[in-house]
Amino acid sequence: MSSKILKMMKDKEIQFLDLRFTDPKGKLQHLTMDASIVDEEMLNEGVFFDGSSIAGWKAINESDMILKPDLSRPIIDPFNSHNTLNIFCDIMDAVKKTPYERDPRGTAKKS
Repeated sequence: MSSKILKMMKDKEIQFLDLRFTDPKGKLQHLTMDASIVDEEMLNEGVFFDGSSIAGWKAINESDMILKPDLSRPIIDPFNSHNTLNIFCDIMDAVKKTPYERDPRGTAKKS
């Protein structure tokens, strides 16, 4: 699946990848990166980020989390001035490698 995403990014001349997720209060959060640094490993394994910066998630001493892209639903952003691919992500605990229990998307999948 990740090779299809990379091919789409090349074919559509995508300049930025926007990884999106929702915080516990329902606010959309995101991390935007230059497309030149996106590779198969990143798409398959995810991106580490600091969960303590999200209200209600983790304390600073246990804040390592992973944004795990859901590659089944890439969306080319029609409103951005630069070619941008949006991908929603699941939140994973970086230590346990399990879905984070306070991730609204993960909670919805459990239901």
